[in-house]
Amino acid sequence: MGRPLNDDLNRSWKLLLPATLAGRMEYILIDPIHSKPIYGSRNTLVIALLEWWIARESGTPPEHLPKVPSLSELRKVEPL
Repeated sequence: MGRPLNDDLNRSWKLLLPATLAGRMEYILIDPIHSKPIYGSRNTLVIALLEWWIARESGTPPEHLPKVPSLSELRKVEPL
């Protein structure tokens, strides 16, 4: 489920998260074969959640909010 390519430039962010939250996210997104999070899954999830939050805060009706990927979709994420 890779993100569609667009002309938008990427911007690097450095975020500090509580260790327990980061650990839970890593554990949920882990690839059992390689014992590490699936490449691109964190990025895909954070982008989807931010797009959803911005749309919701802008008054977008619930039925038109952007989709947040499920765990099974994140585990099938393709490299960015």
